[in-house]
Amino acid sequence: MKAVLLFLLFIISSQLTNAQHDKLNQSFQAQVGTEIFHFEFKEKNAYLYHGMNPWDVGMSIKNGKVWANKTQFYKSDTIKRNNGEDLHSKIEYDSEKLLSIKYRKNNISEVSQSELDAFLVNTLKYTPNLMLNYFNAHKDRVTQNANNENGFTTQLKEYQVELFVDEKTNLVSKISTFSSIESDDQYYGFGDVTDVYYYENYELVEGKTYHPQEVILSELNGKLKDTVEIQSLQIADHLIDLIPDPKLFEIQEDEIVKPDITIEHYSENVYFINLHHCGTRSLMVEFEDFVLVAESPLNSANGEILIAEVKKLAPNKPIKYFVFGHFHPHYTGGVRPFISEGSKILCVEENQTYIQHIADAAHTLLPDALQKKPTEIKFEEIYQAKLITDGKFKMIIYHIGKKSHHTNDYMIYYFPKEKLVFQDDLLWFDENTTPDKVGDKMIGFHDAVKDLNLDVIEVAQNWSVFDKKNKMMFDFKQLSDLVEKAKLLK
Repeated sequence: MKAVLLFLLFIISSQLTNAQHDKLNQSFQAQVGTEIFHFEFKEKNAYLYHGMNPWDVGMSIKNGKVWANKTQFYKSDTIKRNNGEDLHSKIEYDSEKLLSIKYRKNNISEVSQSELDAFLVNTLKYTPNLMLNYFNAHKDRVTQNANNENGFTTQLKEYQVELFVDEKTNLVSKISTFSSIESDDQYYGFGDVTDVYYYENYELVEGKTYHPQEVILSELNGKLKDTVEIQSLQIADHLIDLIPDPKLFEIQEDEIVKPDITIEHYSENVYFINLHHCGTRSLMVEFEDFVLVAESPLNSANGEILIAEVKKLAPNKPIKYFVFGHFHPHYTGGVRPFISEGSKILCVEENQTYIQHIADAAHTLLPDALQKKPTEIKFEEIYQAKLITDGKFKMIIYHIGKKSHHTNDYMIYYFPKEKLVFQDDLLWFDENTTPDKVGDKMIGFHDAVKDLNLDVIEVAQNWSVFDKKNKMMFDFKQLSDLVEKAKLLK
């Protein structure tokens, strides 16, 4: 009896597997086959940019052409900028190579094995066909969704990919990716991210196979929306070579970024914690019975590294405060471990919703301290200024806001004893800088310091401290002389 039951279960599972395979194969035959598609496209790309306020969205327009079959994807495109500059890029991809000439570059970029393996995801914005072929060709890696017989799931490097087939047409209706990849300014600190690609308005191309005429991307858990309009669809008889084959093309080994940290003990109470692997400098201020930390870049891993370094320097003192000079990811991306640590988050009121969003973001794929130990965030609001002191040593946080010409929340930190100001990224000059090269950010910072009547000798900068073209400690008198000369030119 037991043998009969096992045999029946085998037959049923085989039938389910065959049905799953048939569904994917039917979709593959309807819209991929052996054809080479060629089309033009217009892409509206929304992105979070380093604007004046959290959630500021920029928009770029790309026009380009694509040639693609089931395993190869060739693309050329142009971005027209408001200043009249045209930016161009080209890509040639198959499963064994990825040739890419990026914007403002003339040479083929180096490519890692991980980039090559995961590039299929990059094709989703223009066509579902390569991913559909991957699902159909690797059915042993595909599972059918338990709650939707027309949905299928696979793992592609760091991405969990779901593909959905329309029950009536057998065409791909949408593909979603689920990942925690913090390699882009849009994703730093946001943890688990779902992007969904919707394929609409299918056209039967030259009576052979179907292809969508519109792709809509819901990005960053629905925060952003991109659209790609596909025009002039046709079947091509060959791929167009966009990039001459290099004589030597090698896939690079994946680079493992290791923490690289040095400590500068600037004064009795002030430390700079240099994160060389990020190109940033964080600030630690030691008071008699507590510590303040400023700036935690990019992701939770860096925040946890910072906390470990702070505990080495001041092992018996709690990190009472965490503060960031402005909301951009080089300063807030690693805030979550400090929330888990119980630190008070010092910020202006308008940033609280943004930081709360980062705190609430799920990090199930790469669990961090806050995911493992959920902790309610503690805010302490900053208005125009805030004094931090233990009764002996003091620092003052000033909100200079739009005077920075960078963000509306911008803050600087003043140390009266040292006559030092620490700021994030407003000063870019050296001994060779001429007055005509002085920008609004430098002038705005200088004038804000003067308006506050601060006695300053030196200014420290957070980013990018290890770029040899820029010095990151500045003489304030030199800045003043340069700014005053620049004002005469305006």
